[in-house]
Amino acid sequence: MISAAAGGVGHIECQLAHDAGATVIALGSPRNHDYLRQIGTLPVAYGEGEEDRIRQMAAGRAITAFIDNHGGGGAADLAKRLGVPSERLVTSEHRRDVELRFLRAPADDEEARDLLVMLAKAVQDRRVQVLISGFYPFEFIVDAYEDLAEMRSRGKVVIGMQTVETGARLDWYRSEKARDLRDRYGEQRGADTETMAGGSASPAS
Repeated sequence: MISAAAGGVGHIECQLAHDAGATVIALGSPRNHDYLRQIGTLPVAYGEGEEDRIRQMAAGRAITAFIDNHGGGGAADLAKRLGVPSERLVTSEHRRDVELRFLRAPADDEEARDLLVMLAKAVQDRRVQVLISGFYPFEFIVDAYEDLAEMRSRGKVVIGMQTVETGARLDWYRSEKARDLRDRYGEQRGADTETMAGGSASPAS
């Protein structure tokens, strides 16, 4: 079981698990189910009744591990009801500790080096494909974080440190998704400003 399966971390976990021979049940929004099937998983929708849908998808097979990328306390309860051993539940909090350890790993840390080489080889061999859902030049880093805050991105949100285009053409260089997000937040901010001033926002002409 992998939750937030189409997200920046989840979609990579799904592919690694599938490549290792696991049958992966992927919790995700219905709009991501076609993509989740493409990477070899069995998608299940979030929400009321998800436990029953998971059991139906498992078709009587034991669920032996649960990776939770959502955070919060609900995953532990769901994993317990599904019969997953506690030591086979990995949460986003556990992953954060591992990420920090790898970021700080010295050059002679063989485990960190070997795992990173394995991941790079999996990408090189196209056994794992990293999906980019949005690209933002560094000048639009706030937009990128607003994108992440919506928790709806499929795959990775990338910030480019040295983009090809500069100046006025930077807005053109951003992805359509990035521009749409900026426009939506811009309209909302304008409405909020009007409300604070005691007026009402006028619809765009």
